[in-house]
Amino acid sequence: MPNEEIEASDFEANGIRTAYLINGFIRHNLTIAENDELDEWVSVNMTNQRIFENMTEGLMELHIGY
Repeated sequence: MPNEEIEASDFEANGIRTAYLINGFIRHNLTIAENDELDEWVSVNMTNQRIFENMTEGLMELHIGY
């Protein structure tokens, strides 16, 4: 059981970190290291790529008009 708790905690922490990075991407305020971290996460698999695209697609279209 302790390993399951650690894994769940790690999963939650990773999700929070990913949300932070995507939010920073949208707001254009990521550091170079954070941008690299986000790029690495997106490139891990198609699921991550789709999550990123779904979360940023509509917002990125709003920025095109500026």
